[in-house]
Amino acid sequence: MAQATPSTHSKKDVVAEFRRTAILDAACRAFARSGFEGTTVDTIAAEADIAKGTVYLYYKSKAAIYHAAVSHGLHELHIDTEQAMEQAITCRKKIEQFIRLRADYVERHRDFYRIYLSEFTGALKQPTPIQKQIQKLSDRQAKLLEKVIAKGVATGEIRSVPAKATALAIYDLSRGLLRNRLNGLVDVDRTIDYKAILDLLWNGLRPGK
Repeated sequence: MAQATPSTHSKKDVVAEFRRTAILDAACRAFARSGFEGTTVDTIAAEADIAKGTVYLYYKSKAAIYHAAVSHGLHELHIDTEQAMEQAITCRKKIEQFIRLRADYVERHRDFYRIYLSEFTGALKQPTPIQKQIQKLSDRQAKLLEKVIAKGVATGEIRSVPAKATALAIYDLSRGLLRNRLNGLVDVDRTIDYKAILDLLWNGLRPGK
């Protein structure tokens, strides 16, 4: 009998995680389609094919769902990026992984990235608590790049450049690339696209002969 409780809790946890993911995925689609003001909890519930009351068991308001959806997406992207960069050996490969992961993520999660870009733009003006959280998560991503660049400079793989400023420039360039793809301004294969950007970046980063 003592061993039955952990099993029961584990099953409940799995169900709860499944429902949260379903709600957040549905919320991303709804928010991307109709914006924050045009989306209701009823809409999200219908999109997730669950009862409205069930949604409120997990999130107390539409704003809470919105915040969780953006935070969930950014956290997932950060973990994937961190793991891919750790597995890469050279600085060039690490930077390539950083850009590639974003290009791949946008292709898989276009709805999420639309609301992320919308909120990130707003965060540059008068940030709300949600936008401040988005900025914090984005800063974690830029920090990964900063460490790679600083190490590359120290080992001579990258010419002497300010690590933080260079990391932010690469981050902004990759974000602009993804925004253009999302808006249909670039129609070439994303692999060709991000490798062209990588070549451009690396020509400016590699040590002079």
